[in-house]
Amino acid sequence: MRRVLWTPAGLDEVCKMASSVRAADKREWETVTGSKDMRSQMAKAHAGARISFVGRDFDNVTDDPYVYYGVTDLPATPEWGSIWLVATPRVRLFKGSVRRSAPERIQWIHDRGWYPKGLHNVVDTRNKKHLKWLTEIGAEFPEGYDRTVRGVAFRYFRFPNVRSL
Repeated sequence: MRRVLWTPAGLDEVCKMASSVRAADKREWETVTGSKDMRSQMAKAHAGARISFVGRDFDNVTDDPYVYYGVTDLPATPEWGSIWLVATPRVRLFKGSVRRSAPERIQWIHDRGWYPKGLHNVVDTRNKKHLKWLTEIGAEFPEGYDRTVRGVAFRYFRFPNVRSL
């Protein structure tokens, strides 16, 4: 079984990864940001993130990362962290490992106490794999928070901090 090793993200590896991001993730980021320059958008995300990590092959740590996630503070929702993730097509080789580790990564963020209410964001409804994955790892999809960005439907999701409920 292939395992993921999570390490703090470095700007160079994030920018290098930008050229091989999955098409669905790239389309989603382009819709949200209005920019087709994935490298600059990932660099901005990296610069604005409170935390960010890359995932790589546990058994070959010199390999390039294949998944990148982080959490950004947003002034409009200070009690919630805005969580995001992008991946390269290689993530399919590690999808079980990434899925199994996701709840513990989310709990690790909750345990820091930075976001009393939890983590949230929106996901492009065209990204069926991402929606399925979010469901599998325990995301909630409350009604009434969905939105449209540049004519595309996005679904709101959250991971509440159960200690705050």
